[in-house]
Order: sequence, then structure tokens, then C-alpha cells
Amino acid sequence: MLALDEYCQRTSLARVLAVCLITPLIPLLVIILTECIPLRPVEAGATANYVFWIRHDVMGTLLVLCAMQQARVWLPELALTTRQICGIACGTAGVYTALNVLIAELW
Repeated sequence: MLALDEYCQRTSLARVLAVCLITPLIPLLVIILTECIPLRPVEAGATANYVFWIRHDVMGTLLVLCAMQQARVWLPELALTTRQICGIACGTAGVYTALNVLIAELW
């Protein structure tokens, strides 16, 4: 709250309101667009519903990507390039999704 108070004193009220209102719109838009993707019925089985797994992988990639970007900001000694972060995010989400598909098939 101290940082927000300081920001409010350094910039105009219109800019503060714009930042506070527009910033959450991007994640909200991602969630809404993800939910618009049509899925098959659950009765069809886990492998038949491949669109769910694609969506699962994309959201997992975005989650790890955001977490790694935040870690890079918080830990300056963490010398990772954007390419490395993307590789880690894609690899982690791929393994995560593959394990979930395996669990869904064996359950």
C-alpha cells in the first residue's frame, strides 16, 4: 500500500485509475478466451477430449511463464534469458500435462 500511495502522489489520478482498472483486464481476457474453447462431453473419455489437454497445456505454460518472470524480477542474481524462461515454461507445462493425461487414463 505504501508503494501505491507513493505512486498516487507522483502521477495523476487519471493514470492511477487507468493502471488499476486496465491491469487486471489482460488476465481476465485470457481466462474468458480460454473458457470459450468448446470441449467434448466428459463421457467421451480423457484422450477424446484433446482440446481440454491443449487448453491445460497453454494455461500451464502461461502460469509457469508468469511465475518465472516474477522470480527474475525478485531475484536479480537469477540470470535467465527470456528464451530460457520460455523453454522452462514449455517443458514444465508439457511434462505436467503429460502426467495428468497419464493419470486420467489410468484412473
